[in-house]
Amino acid sequence: MSKLHGVLETYVKYVIHDDKTDEAVKLRNLAIAQLEQIITDEIVRNEASRIEELQRKEHEEYLQKERQANLAKRIKDARNAFWTVMVLGLIIGLIGNQFTDIISFCKGEPHSVGFILWTILVII
Repeated sequence: MSKLHGVLETYVKYVIHDDKTDEAVKLRNLAIAQLEQIITDEIVRNEASRIEELQRKEHEEYLQKERQANLAKRIKDARNAFWTVMVLGLIIGLIGNQFTDIISFCKGEPHSVGFILWTILVII
């Protein structure tokens, strides 16, 4: 702030003549203080808007990353569900075929008890 104060003091000395009277010194000091306050407020406003913009960008990036992670998780879950359904469908189909074989075998002539035991073993 001392650099700003020096610049303002030099500027005010050129605008308000360098009188040594108390009134001129008070006026000069008041002008310097007001100019410092105006410049400081402007700097604070500019920095505040810059910081708000940075925060907004960071928040948008965070939301984008969160969306991508959520999408990747959903795709992974869908892939796992697909394979689970495929395996369960295959197992259920095989078991259904085995029961159908047992029923068909029981309707016909009983050829071998070993065949029934083998079919039950495969079902288990």
